[in-house]
Amino acid sequence: MPTMKHSKTAEQLQDRLRDTFGKQRVLRELSVRMINEIMVPDVAVLKSDNPRLYRDILDEPPLLCVEVVSSSHRPEEVLATCERHHEFGVPFCWVVDPATSRAWEYNLGEESREATDALSGPCRISLSDTFAEQQRTKP
Repeated sequence: MPTMKHSKTAEQLQDRLRDTFGKQRVLRELSVRMINEIMVPDVAVLKSDNPRLYRDILDEPPLLCVEVVSSSHRPEEVLATCERHHEFGVPFCWVVDPATSRAWEYNLGEESREATDALSGPCRISLSDTFAEQQRTKP
C-alpha cells in the first residue's frame, strides 16, 4: 500500500527526471503492456515523445522504469518486478526505498547493485536530493 513517503518519493523522482527528459516523456503510474500482462511502474521514462500506444496503454518498452518500495513490499520483491520489465526490453530499472533511504539500479544484462550516491543509467539522479524531503520531515 502506497504511503506518503512513497508518493512524495515518486513525485520527487518524476520532477528530477523531467529536468532531463522533459515533461512529456516522464509519467507516473502509466499502464504498460509487457508481453501478456499490464504493469504499472511508479515512474516511467518513455523512449520518445511519440510513444506507441494501444487503447491508451503504452505498447513498447519504456527507457526506464522506477519502482518505489511501499510498506507492503520488500526491495527483493520489487527487484523481481524489474526482471519482468527486462523481459519486455526495458533497459534500465531503479528501485527506491523511501523508508530506508536506499536505492538500487538494475540495468538489462547486469546484476542489481545498490546505488550509494546517485542513480545512473540514462541519466544521473542524486540520492541526497531524492531523499532530502524525507530528511527534513523526520520527527
